[in-house]
Amino acid sequence: MCPMKLPKKLMKEPLVDALFDVRFLSTIPAVSGILPGMLLSALKPSWPEPLQIERLQAAELPSQMRINDPFLKYQPLLKLSGTSFMILVGDWNVTVGCKLPYAGWGAFKPKIIEVMSALKSSGFVKELERYSMKYVDIVQQKNLVDQIQRANMEIRIGSHKLAAETFDVRVEIKQGEFTNLLHLAAQAQVTLPGGETRKGLLIDVDTVVDHKTADLEQFARELPQRLEGIHTENKTRVFECLTPEAIKELGPVYDSE
Repeated sequence: MCPMKLPKKLMKEPLVDALFDVRFLSTIPAVSGILPGMLLSALKPSWPEPLQIERLQAAELPSQMRINDPFLKYQPLLKLSGTSFMILVGDWNVTVGCKLPYAGWGAFKPKIIEVMSALKSSGFVKELERYSMKYVDIVQQKNLVDQIQRANMEIRIGSHKLAAETFDVRVEIKQGEFTNLLHLAAQAQVTLPGGETRKGLLIDVDTVVDHKTADLEQFARELPQRLEGIHTENKTRVFECLTPEAIKELGPVYDSE
């Protein structure tokens, strides 16, 4: 089977979130109290936009509560926010995110590499545990039937085939070293930072690679290639969730055009 031809961009961008996350074991406890300052210092020469530090809601919770709760453990505690990008810092992970409008993979990838280089240079990472890439899209449609028709899937319960009912589906798909966590839902609604509300078909794909290593130098050398791999895997899964008609409506632009 031939690999799916992926567009390089969409004229009608459905993206509402783009994140790259790395989880690690730290050399010290509560590293989030020190790491943001180290990142700011390391990134300042190459980061053209000013970064503002914001303390997030999860930081107000007792540390023991966060440690014992799997959901809270990896919640960011501080945010370094710039014009186009942001960095979320926790005690066990660092996340690089794109603000909207999405700057494109060509701009996002170098920022990830810069932040990961600064994280390595901080000396606070003892061992990496995993890295992941998450893209969230809302494909806007007027009604529920149109949303269902644009999802490349078929749901049948007994003799009943989904046609005009709300749905919320989560599935885990493994492909080589990648674990893809897919979440599709109808009638999803997101309010963007500028106040715009988008409603439609949610396609949330979180691609995870379990990669335990203490060799940070080797990981840094491999990172550009690893980023291309995980980005392509994630992008493929996103577009596989859409019918050809849905992709066409989004105005795909390919390399040959």
